[in-house]
Amino acid sequence: MSGKCILKHLVHDSADPDSVPIEAIHASSIRLMTQFMCHPSPELAHLVIRMLEALAVHRDRFDRDGSGNVYAQAAMAWQRLLHDAVHEQASQRGQTTIVH
Repeated sequence: MSGKCILKHLVHDSADPDSVPIEAIHASSIRLMTQFMCHPSPELAHLVIRMLEALAVHRDRFDRDGSGNVYAQAAMAWQRLLHDAVHEQASQRGQTTIVH
């Protein structure tokens, strides 16, 4: 299953994350994070959050030491990035100068 198919399957079709191998979700998450670094946008941040949330509930997630779900913690960090990106976009729109 390609990265775009995994994204569509998990995000748009609201499929059970356990129906996709965890490695495929990892790869899609990394691809989205890389895209975000090159072209930051609230939309990409939201997609990263959705993929991290899928990893957080996946039956094969890494959570052996009992320190908490690292994927849920990462999703929270990305939610802060999303919040910052939305506010930055809003402030950029508000600071636009019209030159005649």
